[in-house]
Amino acid sequence: MSDTETLKTEIKKLSARSATAKMNLHDSAEDLPTNWQSVPAVAQETHDAFAALDAARSEGRRGRGGLTLIGRNPAMAFTTRDGRAWIPDFLVAIDETTCIGCGRCYKVCSRDVMHLFGVGDGNLLLGKIEEDEDDDFDGELVRKVMVVDNAGACIGCGACARVCPKNCQTHVPADRIAA
Repeated sequence: MSDTETLKTEIKKLSARSATAKMNLHDSAEDLPTNWQSVPAVAQETHDAFAALDAARSEGRRGRGGLTLIGRNPAMAFTTRDGRAWIPDFLVAIDETTCIGCGRCYKVCSRDVMHLFGVGDGNLLLGKIEEDEDDDFDGELVRKVMVVDNAGACIGCGACARVCPKNCQTHVPADRIAA
């Protein structure tokens, strides 16, 4: 598995853990005043989960243990048809805890970089949701999220980032990712 794939897998796991912790904290708050003693432990668990997720994302941006980021590489020159300099920003991850599954990014992407997936209890990915299907995964569907499942097809146009209402995507400039 490549460093990029390892980082994406780690971020997906941490995103699921964070979302579960957030839901547990929400559930604890809804149960108040019952079980009020458990709130500090659940809050700490939520804090720790999001701290780990943030650290993994920062590590990926720095290039340690994840994406191999390099300094600006003049040898990696990109130009538009009229000769102007251009650096594509490649989609590398979508924060599944923030994504609302609206599908706007999918609709503007001509490259099938991401797809809608169903999420069940415990933030488990149930599978890809096919277009024009109302699959509820035998009643287990809790919500839907976009997942980057074909990152290599991204051309770095940034259309998905421009339409995302939640700003939940991570993009990295092409000249900062080693091939």
